[in-house]
Amino acid sequence: MTYNIWMSGARRGPVFLRPQHVAERVRRMGELIRAHRPDLVFLQEVAQEAGPGSFDQTPQLAEAAGMHMWSFGASVNTGLPFYRLVRGNAILSRWPPEVVTNQPLPGRPLLRRIGIQYRTLWCRTLLGGREVLLASVHLTALFSGTRPRQMEQILDFAGDQPALLAGDFHAEPDRPALDRLLATDKFTAPLDGSPTCPSRAPRRQIDYLFAPADWQLLEYTVIPSDLSDHLPVLATYRVPGPNEATP
Repeated sequence: MTYNIWMSGARRGPVFLRPQHVAERVRRMGELIRAHRPDLVFLQEVAQEAGPGSFDQTPQLAEAAGMHMWSFGASVNTGLPFYRLVRGNAILSRWPPEVVTNQPLPGRPLLRRIGIQYRTLWCRTLLGGREVLLASVHLTALFSGTRPRQMEQILDFAGDQPALLAGDFHAEPDRPALDRLLATDKFTAPLDGSPTCPSRAPRRQIDYLFAPADWQLLEYTVIPSDLSDHLPVLATYRVPGPNEATP
């Protein structure tokens, strides 16, 4: 599953909402995840700190989802003392994920100076007897010309290793950032235009699960929910064994 959780509704513009309100939404998001029983969940816009009285959302969400192994990597750290926003990407897993790096991506210098640095959280685990890289991806929403460069850096890091790239790409199927990814012939994903954003009246497909090309897609679902401004996406794959030919 991949899911941009919109900080569990912790902020509306410059205003941080009450922790009790946020905790209830985290609980409901965890129940949604638990109901679909994914083995891996790639999260974006997860808050570690969001104003006075806030809490680290990743462990709370992992507990509510019944997935007790997780990792987090910050990409935004901005604000004033006691009134800060720290958010980033996370991965929940049913297997122990080994953190590889929280990779910085190209971005505008002005954003970096105020504490906004787009990053990709990389972990690794064993799937089907093979070591697979796991990437929770969140490309920039602000400058479309930057996204192809961010994608290039992600692909350079993955190299020839099997990798599962999942997240909010802020790009529809025909955009240059995805053209660059698909041109490698190393990844597969449903690109049928099934909209994922905005959640209340979805019209754009910008959230994806890109799996290694030799994984066989068995089922793909965009899950209705109004808990975030994005819809969660769930895909089920048959993963070939280490000595198995492409199915």
